[in-house]
Amino acid sequence: MKAYGSGVVVDGLDLRVEAGSAVALMGHNGCGKSTVLRCLSGHEQGTYTSFETAGRPVSVHSSAYRRDIFPIFDDFSFFPDITVAEHLELLAGMYDVPDHEATAAGALMRFGVSGVALQFPTSLSSGQIRRVAFAAAAIRPWKVLLLDEPEQRLDADGRSRLVQFLQEEMAVGRGLVLATHDAGLAQLLGARVVALAYQG
Repeated sequence: MKAYGSGVVVDGLDLRVEAGSAVALMGHNGCGKSTVLRCLSGHEQGTYTSFETAGRPVSVHSSAYRRDIFPIFDDFSFFPDITVAEHLELLAGMYDVPDHEATAAGALMRFGVSGVALQFPTSLSSGQIRRVAFAAAAIRPWKVLLLDEPEQRLDADGRSRLVQFLQEEMAVGRGLVLATHDAGLAQLLGARVVALAYQG
């Protein structure tokens, strides 16, 4: 359960994410989709919550949990004074991914934004920022990816690249939890839909 004061936002949710599967949180604005994701990522503290991985209790603030979970939300952060490529190279270095420069370049190419490699994040459009965030997901190791309306601000090419990437990641056993209004995207990913309802 998640409540703000006396207002309950989410209650009675039992969410299970299998390896290689996707769960789509769907429902009207304000029904708690983003709140669920932020509780799963540790950005919000659930009022009464418990978490398990591989059947064992775990803290969302533990280093092991945070290593396995990668959230991409609208507030995905960048350092303002280093380039896009430098961001991704730094990320590759943090996780001991070999050949930092080639890995960063390949991730940007995968999402069709090689041309922004030497730009600073503040110069990017919202759609370009979203693609760069997905490029980060192609570099950083994770077991479950959390996505808040990933289809937003993407053109047809960006959406196609995202779907292909997510399908490939699921094929190697990684899980997804996404909040979305796009039933077509959920269907393409073979996602199990969890419908949330606003309790107003």
